Amino acid sequence: MATDLKRIREKASKNRNEVFTSLWHHVCDVDHLRVCYETLDGKKAVGIDGVDKKVYGENLESNLKELSAKLQRLGYRPQAKRRHYIPKAGSEKGRPLAISNFEDKIVEKAIKVVLEQIYEEDFEDSSYGYRPGRTPHQCLDDLGRTIQQKRVSYVVEADIRSFFDKVNHDWLMKFLGHRIGDKRLLRMIERMLKAGILEDGLVQTSEEGTPQGSILSPLLSNIYLHYVLDLWFNKRVAPKWCKGGAYLFRYADDFVACFDVSWRSPRVHELAEGQVRAIRTSLGRGKDEVPGIRAICPRKCEEARREARRVHLPGVRPLLWKDQGGLLQGQTPNQSQETGSESEEVHRVVQKESLLDDQRADVASGESPNRRLS
Repeated sequence: MATDLKRIREKASKNRNEVFTSLWHHVCDVDHLRVCYETLDGKKAVGIDGVDKKVYGENLESNLKELSAKLQRLGYRPQAKRRHYIPKAGSEKGRPLAISNFEDKIVEKAIKVVLEQIYEEDFEDSSYGYRPGRTPHQCLDDLGRTIQQKRVSYVVEADIRSFFDKVNHDWLMKFLGHRIGDKRLLRMIERMLKAGILEDGLVQTSEEGTPQGSILSPLLSNIYLHYVLDLWFNKRVAPKWCKGGAYLFRYADDFVACFDVSWRSPRVHELAEGQVRAIRTSLGRGKDEVPGIRAICPRKCEEARREARRVHLPGVRPLLWKDQGGLLQGQTPNQSQETGSESEEVHRVVQKESLLDDQRADVASGESPNRRLS
């Protein structure tokens, strides 16, 4: 990391109210743009111009100098992104992605690196998604540890419906203005948000949304939810409306909140809906339109195991079993790889415990337990 960027991070850490008014020259720096070029993956999909990393690198120095000059005079204008769909469970059309041109990717990366020096010092510990050094497995580990070791009676699980498509640009720019006072940087971010998406030969522009697939989009979404959800929960909900413990775990637009006092959970869900709707988004619910509020009884391991299985994070499959004291334990896939042959034993125990639970349920209902062994 460049020395200048380290100084920005140190300054942001010392003063959480500091407004940075001179950041644009860091984005325009040729050396900074070169580092961003080198870190980009050359195998990623190309934008509407068809230029990839290899083609752009044939005249790298001249291209970077020209790009830097255009950025300095604010003559650079991001191009429309190419629409591409990838498979998504429960959707026939798939998940929509927006693929930027390669030069736009360099600028997005340059802005992202500069902004991260400020906001990585601001983000709450409850935020895990798309952050350097943080993974879904860490989020699941911390969530499991909180449920096991803290006084947790209720869990609220929710996601924000179509969040990346509904982010309000005006609110996002207001949130950025709390820490970013450089008008040139804010103007470029606004240009990127309004560049539009090319689909079926037509360029569609929108006044809302941060298109998935953009390098800058995950950071902007985290900044948005930092003010909308994280600070609101940790600074207002937890100390003011929750007499017992209250813990938030957020990964991108999905979040789980754990509470000690049961009757507070539905109230907090209503407050969360009001908070999010105030900025023109809405909390997602299940197909039955029932809020994701569930009870956990720590003394009943079977119930706790069923509830823990229903907490999902992208790319994470928890492995659960009972210890000698009958308490719920767990591993993430990374941990199971480290333990080697232990993962096979864990899987065997899980299958055995699940089969025994099913047999007990059959006996209670009067059915034959042997039918599951056939």
